[in-house]
Amino acid sequence: MDTFSEVFKAIASYPWQVNVGVLSLIPLYIIDFKFFCKLNIGLQRKIALAKERGHVARGMIVKEDAKRLVVNNSQSAYSYWAARYTYTVDGKEYRKRFSCDNRRM
Repeated sequence: MDTFSEVFKAIASYPWQVNVGVLSLIPLYIIDFKFFCKLNIGLQRKIALAKERGHVARGMIVKEDAKRLVVNNSQSAYSYWAARYTYTVDGKEYRKRFSCDNRRM
């Protein structure tokens, strides 16, 4: 209980305007976070821009390497796919790996 009283004393040492300002910023940040999560920013925006500009290549999955992995822990059980794929750009062939986690879809 001493730590709570020390925290309240430290908060009380500031003028009341500072406390009201900090308390009013907390819901504002929550609202901003929810607003920006609904916007098409980050990776989704980059994918949309690439599709608009035609910067998209088709890849072929290497069938021998594709596998479904099952994760089973105490909180949840889920599965995801992992594979390698190849694609060609300007006559040069590239190989990459990807994994698809259905929890994020």
